[in-house]
Amino acid sequence: MAAQTDPQYRQMAEAALGYARNEFKDELAALKKENAALKRKTKKSAGHGHGPVVEENENDSTLILALQRGRALALFLAMLSCTTAILEGYEETLAAHVSLSFFVPFLIGHGGNCGGMSVGAVISAIARGKAQTPQVKTRLALREIVAGFCVALQLAALAAATLHFIGLDRGLSLVVVVSLSAITALGAVCGSVVPLLFDYMGLDAATVAPPAVTTLIDALGIVIYLTVAQLVLDVAPHDHGGAAAATAAVHNVIEDVAQAAGAAAAGEL
Repeated sequence: MAAQTDPQYRQMAEAALGYARNEFKDELAALKKENAALKRKTKKSAGHGHGPVVEENENDSTLILALQRGRALALFLAMLSCTTAILEGYEETLAAHVSLSFFVPFLIGHGGNCGGMSVGAVISAIARGKAQTPQVKTRLALREIVAGFCVALQLAALAAATLHFIGLDRGLSLVVVVSLSAITALGAVCGSVVPLLFDYMGLDAATVAPPAVTTLIDALGIVIYLTVAQLVLDVAPHDHGGAAAATAAVHNVIEDVAQAAGAAAAGEL
């Protein structure tokens, strides 16, 4: 009896094992298919309703890429020329306190650094598909702005202690500290809002936002610095035409950045 049941048992076991193997293969194939579909969905949703995070055509030659970026940077470079008009508007302030000019590269460069950090954080969130809904975008921008204001307070305290230690003039130190904190906050605001705005317009935020933010911070940072200097150091220009020219130059910079974004959205850039 055992000799007869033994082969039957083995046959039944092999049949069950074969069935389990087939089921496992089918399940594995289904999981692979689902995984591939999720990957495609993730890539698609990362840029859903918006422009590409990186350049779409990765097969373009280096020369074409250089020409495309060269046109954009040339336009932003032309906008930066407006800073000359801004400086002319504050000529009397700079003439009365020549030492103010020493801190212009320091403050403007710092503003660019602050804006660059916020731009990088926002673009990273866009690339990972974590900035798709208006609520998430608003929360992301507010997070960067609040962090920027907190950093501004920290750096203001550090700068005040450092300038006091080196014995810099009190009035000039106050100008630098106030301007430093204001430009830091400006960098956080521009660096968080501009990439989201360009992404909403369907632009390549990773390519267009950094020079746009730098251009805005350079122009607005100079105005902030020299306006604070006028108020603190009590330098009131006799000719208000210069201040009006500076204000008009800043307005032109903002308008040109908006036009550049519109041109890029229309495929002209």
